Amino acid sequence: MFRFRFETLMRVRKLKEQMALQAYAESQRKYVSLVNRRQKYLDEVHYLAVRLEDGLNKGISGRDLKTISVYNAWLDRRLKDLDRDIAVASKDVEEKRSVLIKARKDHKAIQRLKEIELERYSEEERRAEMRFIDEIAVISDRRTVNG
Repeated sequence: MFRFRFETLMRVRKLKEQMALQAYAESQRKYVSLVNRRQKYLDEVHYLAVRLEDGLNKGISGRDLKTISVYNAWLDRRLKDLDRDIAVASKDVEEKRSVLIKARKDHKAIQRLKEIELERYSEEERRAEMRFIDEIAVISDRRTVNG
């Protein structure tokens, strides 16, 4: 019966790979969320620009102009903050990706070792079976000659 001597290590490496995959996925979700939020703010800036242009053509009150201006300034600050957050999130995604790649390589290496040991075990079993069959043939041949 084949038993891989590093079975526990293989399970640990598989678990590390799964944990790295979860961390990577969470990091990506955060990054995508930030990018989507940034796009939403950019759409809002575009909408304000169109609204402001339309208001200037048709006439806009000073109060509305100030409101649009304050909101636009707030959006600009948020966009700068988001750009910074996106850069950090992007770096985090790359770090998590590197950890995941290493975990996958480690897990695949131990899996390959298991495959090699299983092949050796199977070959040894086949040889032992052949020796056993040869011994039976020799014993049977002796009985026929002596018998």
